[in-house]
Amino acid sequence: MILLVRREQPESEEVLRLARSLGVDVKVVYADDPRVAPYLVQSIGTAVTPALVTGRTILPGLELVKSYLVHASKV
Repeated sequence: MILLVRREQPESEEVLRLARSLGVDVKVVYADDPRVAPYLVQSIGTAVTPALVTGRTILPGLELVKSYLVHASKV
């Protein structure tokens, strides 16, 4: 899973803490990196952060990401 976040964004910091506390293995990609930002909408379909990219879906926004992380930690 890939977790798209922005530095110093409260929602992004919240999901990073949650993923760590739950022990969910995610690769963190910083959407505010100028090498990444131009490709978000084109490749991922959204520039909303935080967002979680799984093998089958893209979950944009804090609440969707939090719900999925909690579910993934129980599997």
